[in-house]
Amino acid sequence: MAKIYFFKQPLIVFLFLLVLFYSCSSEYVSPDDLSDVNKVAILKSDNLPFTGCCRKYNKDNKIEFEKKYKNGKLNGIFIRYFDNGNVSNEVNFVNGNPTGYKQYFPNKKLKAEKTDDEKNQHLTTWFENGNKNLEQYLLNNILNGKSEQWFDNGQLELSCTYKNNKQEDEFSAYHKNGKKKIEGNYTNGNLDGNWKTYNEKGQIISDEKYNFGKKIGTWYYYFENGNKRAKVIYKDGLIKENKEWNESGKLINSFFAD
Repeated sequence: MAKIYFFKQPLIVFLFLLVLFYSCSSEYVSPDDLSDVNKVAILKSDNLPFTGCCRKYNKDNKIEFEKKYKNGKLNGIFIRYFDNGNVSNEVNFVNGNPTGYKQYFPNKKLKAEKTDDEKNQHLTTWFENGNKNLEQYLLNNILNGKSEQWFDNGQLELSCTYKNNKQEDEFSAYHKNGKKKIEGNYTNGNLDGNWKTYNEKGQIISDEKYNFGKKIGTWYYYFENGNKRAKVIYKDGLIKENKEWNESGKLINSFFAD
């Protein structure tokens, strides 16, 4: 008897799921059949919180979206479709709350994915060629941790770190050819310390200094030939001295504050 029971139980579960699947795919309501009462979907025909599937079709009788409800709350995967019938978006709901999503290109390739385990979220996006575009980590949907972005050729474009939605520590940005474009540091979302920028050849363009967002010290700017273009001295965020040169090195402007 135990052996028979072992096979019967999965069969019963399978049949139940099969019935549930076909009832969900063959029996559904239209958005017009539902009303929203205090963020609860009510079936107009019986005035009760709706449990089941809701579908919407466009004028060409192509499905636009399908979503599932349980006791009036979104529960399960909410699916949107492209006109070609391919899936556009998938959002998973639990008791009315989204717990992650996937977004696709019309050619079925994954465009974006966000996972959510209530506290921790992980967001990744891709280019249509399959290369990664963006990767971020969040805590309670606030940016926390490393954030990276890439060009469509796979080259890293920028790298930084967030803490409570504010940039913190090292920041780096790159040109599409892989040469560094910007390097600096953040403290609690403020520019802090030495910041440098470079052109696509790797030559320095500017050298700046900050103290918790305030401009300080001596700043330098350069031409592509390496000659100095400008020198600016800051004190308490104000310009105290400014000098400018032309590309051949001749001083063309000079300013001193009292």
